[in-house]
Amino acid sequence: MVIAMLLLWNSICVSSILQVREKKTKMVNFPFFDQQVQQVFYNIQHALIAPQAQLSDIAVLRMLIVDHDSEKLQVLAGIMQSLWKNHAFPVCTLIPVSRLA
Repeated sequence: MVIAMLLLWNSICVSSILQVREKKTKMVNFPFFDQQVQQVFYNIQHALIAPQAQLSDIAVLRMLIVDHDSEKLQVLAGIMQSLWKNHAFPVCTLIPVSRLA
């Protein structure tokens, strides 16, 4: 599985891509979708430190999700709700893809 997220904040572009490689039939590093989403948001939060920003400062969030389904949407929504808490979500575009190059 692969998840990639791109966000734009006040003309600063920050990208977080997590590539999970397949080793035979076993997934390594982050085998579960929720772990992948959490790692991507961790990477994004880390990248936002330099411009002294936080998740609530994000204006646009674009997500490419491989083999997207309703279960993954529920996982993603739950994680985003826990991260944004009482703040409004940024404008979000979710793009289901079969794979990333």
